[in-house]
Amino acid sequence: MRGALTARERHLAAEIRAHDWSEAPYRATGTAHAPAHAPSGDGDDSGSGSGSGSGSPGGSPGGSPGSAAPRLSQEEAERVRVNVMWVVAQCLGYEDPEFNPDAFAEAAGITRDYRCTPFGGPSAIVREGLRVGTDGSYDTPGSGRGGPGSTGGAA
Repeated sequence: MRGALTARERHLAAEIRAHDWSEAPYRATGTAHAPAHAPSGDGDDSGSGSGSGSGSPGGSPGGSPGSAAPRLSQEEAERVRVNVMWVVAQCLGYEDPEFNPDAFAEAAGITRDYRCTPFGGPSAIVREGLRVGTDGSYDTPGSGRGGPGSTGGAA
């Protein structure tokens, strides 16, 4: 396994990191990067505040026109980011046997809570979210656990 990420892996991780996942379930605009006042590229969405009102077309669900779009909590948004990272990492690992999911998770802005043990060592959480067979090969993307193209895991 190589330590450095490829350019493609870095670009995908940067896109995941820069996304404002707190509005993800409430919009379909594709303009989901962190608000202008948030530091760019550092993966810290904590300064994103209460929203800019840029929810889905037609106003925010359940709110009056012009009201701020609902937002996920920081913890909920991090769970969305982790799941997106797992989806992308599954594909990258399938394509490249030298792919390093831990380096990718860090580059994607996944917090230390997911990446590290309380003592600072690498956590198994990142790898536990991936479908990898006993031979170390990644399952075919889209195969699901135990489905066609799966090399490991129970159905």
